[in-house]
Amino acid sequence: MIGELPATWPILVVDDEPNIVLIIERQLEQESLRLTPMTDSSQALEALEQTHFALILSDNRMPGVSGLELLRAAMARSPNTRRILLTGYTDQDEAIQAFNDKVIHRFIRKPWDAASLLAVVREELAIYADHERQDTMRQELEYSARKRSQQLQAALSAMKQVEEEFAEESRRSVTRRLAAVIVADVVGYSLLMGRDAEATLHSLNSCRGIWRQLISRHGGRLVNEPGDSLLATFESAATAIQCATEVQQALHAQNRDLPESDRMCYRIGITVGEVIEQAGALYGDGINIAARLQALAAPGEVWVSQSAIDHVKSSLRQEAEFMGEQHLHNISEPVGAYRIRL
Repeated sequence: MIGELPATWPILVVDDEPNIVLIIERQLEQESLRLTPMTDSSQALEALEQTHFALILSDNRMPGVSGLELLRAAMARSPNTRRILLTGYTDQDEAIQAFNDKVIHRFIRKPWDAASLLAVVREELAIYADHERQDTMRQELEYSARKRSQQLQAALSAMKQVEEEFAEESRRSVTRRLAAVIVADVVGYSLLMGRDAEATLHSLNSCRGIWRQLISRHGGRLVNEPGDSLLATFESAATAIQCATEVQQALHAQNRDLPESDRMCYRIGITVGEVIEQAGALYGDGINIAARLQALAAPGEVWVSQSAIDHVKSSLRQEAEFMGEQHLHNISEPVGAYRIRL
């Protein structure tokens, strides 16, 4: 309805007869529209260069520039502008052809009554409003697509850089050692990225900050954090478990006031085993077992292997619930698993 449309949209009224222009102004004044009346079609043509009009009402037969020439120029400059031709009986065939060619959207025969004119103006402005909304939505979608593409390109560039760094380091020596290993992963990361990539990256960086602070505080080493995953090592199982529980507590506090759909939760697996280090990268069953235990954990949980519990023994500060012997993928022997109660 016209009452819901902005009254500031400019409407151009063109007729070489001043009394016709005055009549149209009076018939539309009740709608409080922003009318630009003109009796010179050449000046109206110049006005198209300066102003975008929502609707144009124009007589056809005028000295100099005809109404159809004016409306054809308007169509080229602003396709969304609604174009109405005021025509006499002798112009009917020409008006029909212009309508078929989409130069005009409507034509009104002279003489007309005020109610008919008002109804046509209302309908055409409603169509204009719908087109403007569609254009705005399309522009927003295009902007969102470009922004996501830029983010993905940046992520791919960062991954390529990491791969190149790993390739450079791969020529260095290989060492073996016993270590407590933490593997962590964000729950539902792809879903979060699909919903809002920018907000998800912001949350991920915030969580990484918590991880780095607590790993450093407990004397651990952050080995790698590709995508939404994380790998860290510690000198003892006790410090690894303490670090993991403090991380979960900090993340829980951070998530407390957020809607459940926006929360970033981690699953954590911990084991003690031999790891092989080459060029800063870690390999071995210790990594694999921690990763498999992480996959068994629920959001916000910490699962620990029997080997890690054996190293901690009576010094474990947290209560551990035995979850049974787990048959882990690509691990030959069953692994005893414990869930840490936070």
